Amino acid sequence: MLALMFSAAACMAACGTCIGKGPNKALAPDSAVYAMLGRTMSDVLFHPSSVVCYTLRGKAQVEPADVQVEPHWVRDSLIGTLPTELVGVLQFSLIANSESYRLDSVRIKAPYFPVLAFEFKKKKNSVYVIVSPSDCTWTVMYDDKRQLHFNYQDRELLERFCNYLLSNEK
Repeated sequence: MLALMFSAAACMAACGTCIGKGPNKALAPDSAVYAMLGRTMSDVLFHPSSVVCYTLRGKAQVEPADVQVEPHWVRDSLIGTLPTELVGVLQFSLIANSESYRLDSVRIKAPYFPVLAFEFKKKKNSVYVIVSPSDCTWTVMYDDKRQLHFNYQDRELLERFCNYLLSNEK
């Protein structure tokens, strides 16, 4: 039910940024988003073959068996592969929103504590989108390097989205 609500909201609000016809419309980045992400990351993030979601855990010493997503943050548990509807919500509310590509002048004074990592896969390329609800930021990791780190704008939607995924994980 929640997925349908997110999907309907994303479709209605994204009318101007959708390409194609019918229920399987694909989001297209605007020029500001495309300039920030570049060609390769944009292609992977907007046209992934799959998106896998993981919870994250902080670790002082990373073991060789751990998959480190960001320094001292490793994949903890697999939530699962996201259905198309939830991928669309994530793309619309975070990645395609040009408002999410800037830092607020007023920053929340909270620690960076990433909770979820979304691995966007396409062929041999893999891009991680990491969400930290504690300080309302998101990070893009590509080639084991932090490419972007910004505040996200739609705090209520992203909080509900993360809570929905985390509640289904338990």
